[in-house]
Amino acid sequence: MLVSAAILAAGYDLFKALRDTARRQEQAITLSRKMAEALEQIRGDLLHAIPYDGNEAVFAGANPPAYSEKFTLLEFNSLCTGIRGDGIRGVRQIHRIRYELTRENDSICLYRRAVPAVGKNNSKNDDNKKLIFNGIEQIKILFYNGKKLLSSFSSKLNLPVYVKLELTAKGRSWPLTVKLPCGTAETEGL
Repeated sequence: MLVSAAILAAGYDLFKALRDTARRQEQAITLSRKMAEALEQIRGDLLHAIPYDGNEAVFAGANPPAYSEKFTLLEFNSLCTGIRGDGIRGVRQIHRIRYELTRENDSICLYRRAVPAVGKNNSKNDDNKKLIFNGIEQIKILFYNGKKLLSSFSSKLNLPVYVKLELTAKGRSWPLTVKLPCGTAETEGL
């Protein structure tokens, strides 16, 4: 009986260790899936960025300051899929896209706001604001203007040639580089 008890105790310890390992792997897979979805959303919006002539800058973005409570990371116009006023989904139309960072509980949350560029202006409506990812520890962004990499970019005429983004969460970094099809060499201020 003593041998059986020792085998059962060792088996239980092995079961707990395997269960804990499986739980950690499941959390890592969930984190990776959520980050991949967030980066895919950003990539899709940037790939469809257009130099739509509105009242605001065609494209604006910058690295966040170290201890900012709220910060606009990116803002641009994109030809993306949305929901029309009659509830039909899948219609491409121009939206003003804004990616905002908000500090919540010692982590950074990334929100996406998409507001139709034409029609009813409901930019204050939080229905257009969606949490993309939370738990970000650090975010870096660079913009290539055709001549050099910049830590911020703002233009009323052009889109950057490409955007490099790196998000860090749970000690892991995920890079994203997107070449904007409508991006052109920036000549303002050079």
